[in-house]
Amino acid sequence: MSPTPPLFSLPEARTRFTKSTREALNNKNIKPLLSTFSQVPGSENEKKCTLDQAFRGILEEEIINHSSCENVLAIISLAIGGVTEA
Repeated sequence: MSPTPPLFSLPEARTRFTKSTREALNNKNIKPLLSTFSQVPGSENEKKCTLDQAFRGILEEEIINHSSCENVLAIISLAIGGVTEA
């Protein structure tokens, strides 16, 4: 009997994606995000939906904090890159 794969956990995945998105933004490099995407258990659809939620949450925070347009554009660019490469 083979071991069962770990189950998808929305709260855990969202936390990990939020953290790696911030790291990717700070480093101006998408690799941390792609690495997290490959490590999180779950279907591709579950992960992409959760990654989208993380992007939206970060974007919302930036808008509420009146961040610069450059920060907002960086998040949008990262989101597009994350979806096309993930």
